[in-house]
Amino acid sequence: MGKGRQRNRNRGSQHPRRSVITNRAIGKWTLVLSVLTFFAAIVFYYLAYGNPDLRFVHRPQTELQPPRITDSAGQCFHYITLQKPFKNLSFKTGFIKDVQFSPITTDVFAEFKLISIDRTPLRWNQQRDVEIKFSMALPPSDCERIESQGKSFKLGLFFYDNVGNQLTQDVDDKPFPYSVEIKFPPRPAVLNIAPNDSDLGLEEVTPSPQRTR
Repeated sequence: MGKGRQRNRNRGSQHPRRSVITNRAIGKWTLVLSVLTFFAAIVFYYLAYGNPDLRFVHRPQTELQPPRITDSAGQCFHYITLQKPFKNLSFKTGFIKDVQFSPITTDVFAEFKLISIDRTPLRWNQQRDVEIKFSMALPPSDCERIESQGKSFKLGLFFYDNVGNQLTQDVDDKPFPYSVEIKFPPRPAVLNIAPNDSDLGLEEVTPSPQRTR
């Protein structure tokens, strides 16, 4: 009888140990599930309400010398195409939706019109060149003046993403105001050269001495 009671006591003492192990396992799984739920909620909120994070990427800019197109009123137009690299640092997909222009050169009056933007979406950590096309119109007086002097025109560009935020930083978190310089090479001077008599089909006549009476 003594041995049987001892066995029952030992068995009885093992039940709390099993319950302690079970409680620890449940506690660990509960903690894991809580952490996963928390991160899932953050990701869901970020994807639902977060914004894209489009950044400028530094690259040497090529010189812009657009050809001149003149209308019947003497106003000249210049059509310009830019290839600008951008990178999206956010999980939220975004794209360049709008571009606004601000002249930095103030002694020339110019009007700008946006023609097209490449609005292909940029995904997370994707870098791609975005093409922007726009036109610049100059009045006849400014058009002739800047081309005769070979001047350049400096222009500031402001980019906005698909949620309306202005892009102001590069991939290194530094401010990056973007501007371009449009150069107008001087027009070649026209030389007024008098044509030769031979070019006009005239024969050269040698004057003869007149006889005096």
